[in-house]
Amino acid sequence: MKGASDILIKKCDKIMDMSEGEVPLDKNERAKFERAVETFGDQGRRVIGFAQVEFVAADNFVFNEKAGNYPQEGLVFLGTCAIMDPPR
Repeated sequence: MKGASDILIKKCDKIMDMSEGEVPLDKNERAKFERAVETFGDQGRRVIGFAQVEFVAADNFVFNEKAGNYPQEGLVFLGTCAIMDPPR
């Protein structure tokens, strides 16, 4: 799943750590995330977040974003991508 980092992080219970794997998204981890997003924002960058959740779906399952027929809470935050998004 991808989206605005500040919104996506609210749907996450864990965050991916490069050395430890999935770790709880506690106050300390959330503060690190917020500092990183703020730093990117100060540099004029737009930050996109990425998260995942594992679940088993039937073979004939059809994802429907509008219906929200897949897990949207309890995600694992994977990371961000900061891009330059100059005004048009």
